[in-house]
Amino acid sequence: MKRKVISILVMLYFVVFAMAGSALAHNDDEGKSSDKKSDHKEMWKKHKAMMQEKMIKALGLDKETSGKLITIFDNYGKKRHELRHSFKSNIKELKEAVNKKDEAAMKDILGKMDEAHKELKNLMESEKGEINGLLTVQQQAKYALFKADFRKKMMGKHMKKDKS
Repeated sequence: MKRKVISILVMLYFVVFAMAGSALAHNDDEGKSSDKKSDHKEMWKKHKAMMQEKMIKALGLDKETSGKLITIFDNYGKKRHELRHSFKSNIKELKEAVNKKDEAAMKDILGKMDEAHKELKNLMESEKGEINGLLTVQQQAKYALFKADFRKKMMGKHMKKDKS
């Protein structure tokens, strides 16, 4: 049961961060991709700061604890970004291998993708451990509720985007 819950959480985290990454990687058809990328990055930074501020308020954290929590998010966020980048490369390589019907390459790339998923799972478990070590049980509960609400909102926006 616990493994199922962890697996579901891993997938939800991956979906949320993949959606955020895809929003940042969106290109403009008129050739203004670098301007759009910097605009998206700025927008993402502002959104991230706003969400962190809401979370800190919802958890009732003091400055010291909130600073430590933000540091944890930043450190693990960088590692997640690297894994997402690696995963995107693997997808591109996998498409090429499928088009070439190169089964050996497909098997190798699928293995790399499995490793990336394992790394992501371990990363998230480590992050959760650090966060739980920092927060009280009540704050952990509030954090879990905050994340669930965030995921619900993100999935709602994602679903609306797919329908349009």
